[in-house]
Formats: sequence, structure tokens, C-alpha cells
Amino acid sequence: MKIKANDFTQRVAVCRCGNECRRHGKKRRRIKTLTGVQEYIVSSHFCIHCRKYFTPSLPFAQDHSRYGNDLKMKVLELHRQEFTLQQMQIHLQNRYGVKVPTTTMHDWISSDVEKSIIINISKKEEANEDHDHDTGSNRGTRDKEQIAVY
Repeated sequence: MKIKANDFTQRVAVCRCGNECRRHGKKRRRIKTLTGVQEYIVSSHFCIHCRKYFTPSLPFAQDHSRYGNDLKMKVLELHRQEFTLQQMQIHLQNRYGVKVPTTTMHDWISSDVEKSIIINISKKEEANEDHDHDTGSNRGTRDKEQIAVY
């Protein structure tokens, strides 16, 4: 397993509270990607205003994740191609040399499905609102008035 260390340290970073913070230290972070396990050196910061430690986000992996975004996207792509979890695990192991637990892949798929459902619902609601405004329909207000009368 080839590991290369990439330096992603910063002397100054911006905290969630909006204040600039100096580097407190460095730490190593291992992330599994489609190209193998990669090791990164990231900076740790301390905010004197809100008294919190934090590590700035990496552009290719979510916070606190051990897996890269490219690997997660590959799992979602395989799911759309109707691979089972076990088939996905074997494919990733044979093709990329990365072993991902089936429970982890299931969590990624579930969260992706939830996001797509939320997006579809909001798009439908926007389309209904646009349709109601275009037709001049007050169906929603009439229903509320009828409910109040009964």
C-alpha cells in the first residue's frame, strides 16, 4: 500500500465564528481514495475567541471522513448500475485495491437517496407554486378557509 504525504498546512485559517486563528499544530490524516490510501498533513488551529479547536476542510474529502469524495461517487455510480453491496465491495477491492465496509456504503447510498428525495420534493413544490401563480389559482387559501369554516 503506497502512502504519500501531502502537506495541507496553513499558518492562518478562519474559524466558524469568522475570526482568524493561528496554527496550533499539525496532524496526519489518512484518506482512502480510488488511487489508494493517501496520507495528508493538515494543520490544527485554536480559536481564542470561541475557545474551539478545528481543522480546515480538505477539498476532496468531507470533514471527519476516512474516504475521499471520488470513492463515494464511485459507490453511488455502481449503485445506480444496480450492483449489490457485496458486488460493489468486491469490485472496489479488485479494481482499486480499496476495501470499504458494506455498512459504510449503505450509509452513503441512504444519505444520497434522502438528499435526492428532498431535492425532488422541493422542485415539485416550486413547480406547484409557479403553476398556482400562473393560473391565478387560490386553491391553497380556499382549502384553509373551508377547513376553518367547518
